[in-house]
Amino acid sequence: MKSNLFLVALCVLTLVACKDEKDNENPIISSVKINGEVPTDHVHLDAGTDMVIEVRSTDNEELNQLKIELHPNEDGHSHDEVGGEGGADGDWEVLDVLNVSGTAQTTTRTYSIPETIRGEWHLGISLLDAEGNEAADKFYELDMENEIIPNIEVVSINGSVVEEEVEVEEGMNIDVAGTATDSDGLDEIHVHLEDEDGNELWEMEYDANGETSFDLSAISFAVPASGTTHADFAIEATDVNGHSYSWVVEFHYE
Repeated sequence: MKSNLFLVALCVLTLVACKDEKDNENPIISSVKINGEVPTDHVHLDAGTDMVIEVRSTDNEELNQLKIELHPNEDGHSHDEVGGEGGADGDWEVLDVLNVSGTAQTTTRTYSIPETIRGEWHLGISLLDAEGNEAADKFYELDMENEIIPNIEVVSINGSVVEEEVEVEEGMNIDVAGTATDSDGLDEIHVHLEDEDGNELWEMEYDANGETSFDLSAISFAVPASGTTHADFAIEATDVNGHSYSWVVEFHYE
């Protein structure tokens, strides 16, 4: 009888001990491929194409959640020393939270890169197991190249490099230096100034005649009166295929 009680107690203690053992081992993002290739920290991609991401996840016991995130690098920020100079045109963000299971799983996702973006994006991949342990995140800088939409490069306004806003006053003459380019040929350049309420203060259109480059020094005008302290100055280039791109800076009335 005592032997049976001893065996029962031993079994109970064993079960409790096993139950109290917690999984402290982190899962692993064992491999990542972008369009079939193992990426470096810096990846070149083309707007208007598909990006296929393949992630291999492993864990000693049970996987739980895989997260894939894409966002523009507008300010030059970094993740685990993956950064860049910053600069992103267009809106595109992805937050894909996926269920994964077992001790090993390969997940493949396809994302269509918009035709309207250009510049630096960040790709982040993170992984959790069923116990909540986190894998070491993977980060990549994506350089989105775009030969579809026109490009506008403003070198200066009134001889000064353009910052976040330009200080102006009524009657001041505005002279722009820079170029608009498109490999297929430009159709027109539309320039306008709009106040905070959306009212058009000034506008002008220039015929680009199908040329691949347009000299923005053609843009020159006197700042009109405005009932608000801020206005958006925009240069919009449209190519012969109807694709357009806008460059915008804020005018601050002194």
